[in-house]
Amino acid sequence: MTEIKLVGAERDKLDFLFEKKVVEYTRVYSAHRDWARILGERGEISAGIARAKVRATEIRVQIIAVDQNASTEAQRDLRTADARVLN
Repeated sequence: MTEIKLVGAERDKLDFLFEKKVVEYTRVYSAHRDWARILGERGEISAGIARAKVRATEIRVQIIAVDQNASTEAQRDLRTADARVLN
C-alpha cells in the first residue's frame, strides 16, 4: 500500500474516531497535516516530471534544428561544388 493510501486511511479513521469523541483533535490535525504534506510532495514530483518532459522536447527540437542546418549547409556546399565542376 502506498504512503498516500496509508495516511489517507489513517486520516479517515481518525476523523471517524474524533466524531465519536474517542481521540483528541491534535491527532486528527496531525493526520491532516501529513496528508497535505504528502499531496504537496506528489505535486512537486509531478511538476518536476513535467519540467523534465518539456526540457526533453526542447532538446529534441534543438537537435532537429541542428540537423536541418547541417543539411542546408551540405546542400549549399554541394551546389557550390557542382557549379565549380561544371564551369
